[in-house]
Amino acid sequence: MNQAINSAKRAKEGRLKLEEHWKKVNSKPEVLDYNQSVKYFISRAKYLLGTQFKLTKEQQPIFEQLVNHSLSNLNKGILLAGPVGCGKTTLMKIFSENQKSSYAVVPCKKISSLFVSDGFDIIEVNSDPFKVSANMFRQNVYGACFDDLGTEEMRVHFGNKVNTMQDIILNRYERVEHGYTHFTTNLIVDQIKDIYGERAYSRLKEMVVMISFNKNTTDLRK
Repeated sequence: MNQAINSAKRAKEGRLKLEEHWKKVNSKPEVLDYNQSVKYFISRAKYLLGTQFKLTKEQQPIFEQLVNHSLSNLNKGILLAGPVGCGKTTLMKIFSENQKSSYAVVPCKKISSLFVSDGFDIIEVNSDPFKVSANMFRQNVYGACFDDLGTEEMRVHFGNKVNTMQDIILNRYERVEHGYTHFTTNLIVDQIKDIYGERAYSRLKEMVVMISFNKNTTDLRK
């Protein structure tokens, strides 16, 4: 019982510290520098994952690259690749609220599953930015991070068999500023080409900066 109370207390303290930092961000619309950004994302990680959160040695250089991307003027999203269990989704959730262009994390498997019931509407919904209430950075348009690209299956809706993510990639290439589209994946380049085709892969390369974990990175789930 005491352990649970202490854990809840630490979580509350972490949340209050993060809220205090958010107020500072809101009062300073200018771009945060590198050190300020590191502090912000670490505080966000501890709020989301608990005050005991700590980056692994494999995650540290990826974290630094993501911080640099959040400060860059490139109109490109991120494709974060790496083996199962290395922390790709966790890192992208930490960076999902950022001063450049915030985004929602959307599982690719969920999109393909919903295609069975919702049909092409689910592709359309995910082919444009999301409109939301203004966040702490005064943004009311969100991008999307399509999580676990390659884990979705080909699905059929009233006889139409569709590669949902292929269509979404091609649509977003035409409709959306590239900085609003991100991905995580366990796939390597040749697998992406095989699953989505040369045309979609060519456009994907234009849309994103590719950041990769080492293929021998430890599976944190084991």
